[in-house]
Amino acid sequence: MTWHTPRGDRFLHGPEAELFCEALTVLTNWIDGDVDEDQRLYECGIPAFDSVTPCGQLALLADVGFALLRETDRCPRLSAVSESTVGAIFLAMEQSVQHEIDNEFELPDGVFWRQRILQAVRCIDAELEVPDTDCSDFDEWEFLVDVLRDTILWDRDFEAEPTFVDADPTEVKDIKIDMGIGKDYFCEVAPDPSDKELETIRLRLRSLRSK
Repeated sequence: MTWHTPRGDRFLHGPEAELFCEALTVLTNWIDGDVDEDQRLYECGIPAFDSVTPCGQLALLADVGFALLRETDRCPRLSAVSESTVGAIFLAMEQSVQHEIDNEFELPDGVFWRQRILQAVRCIDAELEVPDTDCSDFDEWEFLVDVLRDTILWDRDFEAEPTFVDADPTEVKDIKIDMGIGKDYFCEVAPDPSDKELETIRLRLRSLRSK
């Protein structure tokens, strides 16, 4: 029991966990590069995640990674910060698939991502119609990534954050009620780790890959 999902409180295992860990690793490497270069190069397009410093993003990835890939005693509170981190990981998965399709004949394993997506989807819904492993239609794979994402995220309320930034507080309250968004959903502050804390965070992230 580690994450509140539409399928109950659970953590990932088997092919679903392996795929998620691969996407987590990819995103970690991209952001780690920003930290090493001391400049922001990567943005996923989700404001709630992109507004966090690269060091803070690594801390979020470690927390979310442990929540979804390790069994713990309690589930973290769902917030725009935590759920946008999950969303960013799945976007990294989509971008990896797109890169694989565009460069299929130049890569050592030209169907690496597509094969793992199929394995994960079969664990979720064995009867779902899926494309062949070598299908080059990105829309087909984007749909399957959505299927996997929707087994973890209740919705994508975190994408609505820009709507509330400059809006009237009274209107914001009414909109949140209409959308079923908790009043504190956008209030969680992202972490801002020190250099010493960052080393521990990197060790935590590396330990997830060794499972």
